[in-house]
Amino acid sequence: MSELKMHPVYVGRQPIFDRNEKIIGFELLFRSGHTTVAEFYDEHAATHDLLRAAFVDIGIEQLVGQHQAFLNLTRAFFHN
Repeated sequence: MSELKMHPVYVGRQPIFDRNEKIIGFELLFRSGHTTVAEFYDEHAATHDLLRAAFVDIGIEQLVGQHQAFLNLTRAFFHN
């Protein structure tokens, strides 16, 4: 049986504002370490890791509270 390798995943949050500068949500961003840019090895794996971190490891309410969560997904990931 192959061993599943886990690696640290960091979640970035970018606030999204309405026209009155009120926060309406947060775009959740995959980060592989203490960096301000996205450096990922595989976009499907990065999306999977982000979703796992947001909904399982950290919790979506912890990340966005009562706001909306916005995620970037590839068409292929969405259809799988």
